[in-house]
Amino acid sequence: MVSALTTEERAQLDREPEDIRHYLFLTRILRGLSSEKAAVARMKEMLTYRRENATIISRARTRIPSDTRVFDSQRSLQDHPFLQSFVANGTPDCLGVSLIPLRTFDWTAWGNWRSDDIREWAISTVEQYSIVLHNESLAQHRMCKMCEVRDCAGMASGNPLALLAPIRTMAPIFALYPEFLHRAIGINASSTITTLAALCKPIMFGFFKSWFPADKLEEEHAKLQLVGIGDWAGVALRLSPRAVLRWAELVCPGATVGAGLIVARGVEVELGDRVRWRCEGLGLRLSVLHFMEGSLVRLGEGPGEGESEVRAAGAVLLVADNSGSWWGSQALTLQLEVIGRAAPAAAAG
Repeated sequence: MVSALTTEERAQLDREPEDIRHYLFLTRILRGLSSEKAAVARMKEMLTYRRENATIISRARTRIPSDTRVFDSQRSLQDHPFLQSFVANGTPDCLGVSLIPLRTFDWTAWGNWRSDDIREWAISTVEQYSIVLHNESLAQHRMCKMCEVRDCAGMASGNPLALLAPIRTMAPIFALYPEFLHRAIGINASSTITTLAALCKPIMFGFFKSWFPADKLEEEHAKLQLVGIGDWAGVALRLSPRAVLRWAELVCPGATVGAGLIVARGVEVELGDRVRWRCEGLGLRLSVLHFMEGSLVRLGEGPGEGESEVRAAGAVLLVADNSGSWWGSQALTLQLEVIGRAAPAAAAG
């Protein structure tokens, strides 16, 4: 692919940062496009884009440690109208997770987001992804990608057309960094969201069809996965205990839980730990869940108190589900603690 570039383009590629000129990034382009010809065209487009946006890229990279393996949204050049958190090793197969609770999505701010600010945010975000994924790939000796996770519970309604303008600005930028996305997962998805996604998916993949080789198109359909409300086993299959714990931190409740929301408290546990809980709330679905790598055990259901010894390391969550309510908050008590730590294993003789 490099041999198809002009002398000037090859010279520019040699001057680019390591994560851009490395064979790993070139492999991403080859894997992510439908043919070698398309990959060469995308590489040329990428180099043109980097020349035209050299100032923004330089400003973005001064905020990103060159050896980082952790994404931090605070390094982006612009604020964004939603809460975003990154979890290293956030999936059972040890990929990074970008987690956004859609209840924090601000439709007004999104609609008023200036195109110049969107561009700076998008460029600085994908440049950081490039560095993080490059370093993580070298450390794990494989091509690492990002898993984008969205908690769909409590997403405020708004005009879907308002989504389009920012997406039109972002999409051409994101398209220049292929094979960064491993999977997009929506958890706590209502039946309405599931139905809407099923209707929209053929349209979206028709639009992006030219991006993927024909034999990979079906595989790409699996990049979007929705996990329905209450399907905690489905969550455990897709997210590691540490990612589930981070989700619980982001949605941790006060004294009430709002209509349409799902909230949780969580603790990290080791094999043999003992946990105690108390949960109260009228009209709520209350569950005590022990998340392990790739699996789940239900420790309790419904209001009341209880305690249990855990049989594996992971995370225990106390979850309150008010997604069935269309109006009105509910009073809530969620208490969860580790009351007995397992004794450390004796050192080998």
